[in-house]
Amino acid sequence: MGDGKTYERLVETSDFQSFWNNASLFMERALSANERFDPFIDYTANIVNEIDNSGQNYLSKDPVTIFRDSKTSQERPITSLSWSEKNKHLFLSSYADPEGRVAYDQPDGTVNVWSLALPSRPEFTFTCQSMVTTAQFHPANPQLITGVTLSGQLVVWDMRTKKATPVQRSSFSGGHSHAIFAMKILPSQSRQKHILSISNDAKLCVWRDELISEPAYECELRLDDETSTSRDDMTASCLAFPPKEQSKLMVGSDEGSIYQATIYSNDDADKSKQAVRPLRDKHSGPVTQLDYHPANKGWSQDIQNLFLSSSYDWTAKLWDGSLGRCIKTFDTAQDYIHDIQWSPVQPAVFGMVDGTGTLQMFDLSKNMDVPRVNKVVTGGGGAVSRLSWSNDGRQLLIGDANGDVRMYDVKPQLYESDEDTASSPLSRKRTLGA
Repeated sequence: MGDGKTYERLVETSDFQSFWNNASLFMERALSANERFDPFIDYTANIVNEIDNSGQNYLSKDPVTIFRDSKTSQERPITSLSWSEKNKHLFLSSYADPEGRVAYDQPDGTVNVWSLALPSRPEFTFTCQSMVTTAQFHPANPQLITGVTLSGQLVVWDMRTKKATPVQRSSFSGGHSHAIFAMKILPSQSRQKHILSISNDAKLCVWRDELISEPAYECELRLDDETSTSRDDMTASCLAFPPKEQSKLMVGSDEGSIYQATIYSNDDADKSKQAVRPLRDKHSGPVTQLDYHPANKGWSQDIQNLFLSSSYDWTAKLWDGSLGRCIKTFDTAQDYIHDIQWSPVQPAVFGMVDGTGTLQMFDLSKNMDVPRVNKVVTGGGGAVSRLSWSNDGRQLLIGDANGDVRMYDVKPQLYESDEDTASSPLSRKRTLGA
């Protein structure tokens, strides 16, 4: 038996700290485990695809779980939520700076990775020097997390390392020089992916995921208007692209307009600039989110041209991207709408959240005007900043301005689809705007 000093030296070693962290994490998982979770799971191991058909039957009256960490997330508004495509029990949340105070003891950028089995403690916490505005699991390599920051950098973290800081980051000499509020990882069949980002000054960059120090492609989006000579006439707050047409995208702006852009165009002589055109209709406030309808096997091709927008003008809109016009406006919110998202499995269902802490869920196959769910989901009625459906559509995450993430179970009516739903009024969308 060694003396006290020997014990203290042993406890302070990195090997012991790693052992203790892993052991305590396992014990906390085991103590909170039930039949849905495996405490022995290793989230850094290679993933084997499997199908899970389990789920709850109703949208729970109260959240089934609240994910909260007093050390890293308290009083920090959620800036993004993302589920892992490979680890079905993992999701991440990124955080803004604490509201109304300066936190010298906390990094500006924080991303927590949560296991559904352990709501009181994140599996991993990653940091960087600037606030993370959005983050996402890498679809082909689920141990990697990609994020963008208020300083204009693209960063990558790796769950397999012991580093809390990024393992890769873009340089300030190339790429963005303004805040980035939107990022998408472009889907492809290969393991190598391209990352698309757009900064608030409407500069668009495409990055190769294996090397993000410099963008593979970059351009300035400018208005397709002979009277407009400056890119300062346009801003960018969010983006979305059709699931099967990645060269075209929609860009939301601070002035309420939505712009249609084409990247990799062969028509423009100057590849550093790309012309965009505004859609016919617009919001009267900043656009907070755009979301194209997901493409699922068996769904109508017409549905895949639809996208949603949300805004600070208290409205959401349904758009036909092929026609470039709004076909339905939803004015049921009572405050700023911060986020909106289609269900990944039910073609007529979407959800949106607002500044009063209210979640509204629409089923357009049943009613185009009245939401099926309209309830305050935050305890004190504070603002809800983000929502995210699980990949099977059976759970819904709600992130609020206090840093809490609530998980609700979804009733079967909102995730089960049939032929009647697929041929709902969405498939006859052109008649809605007549």
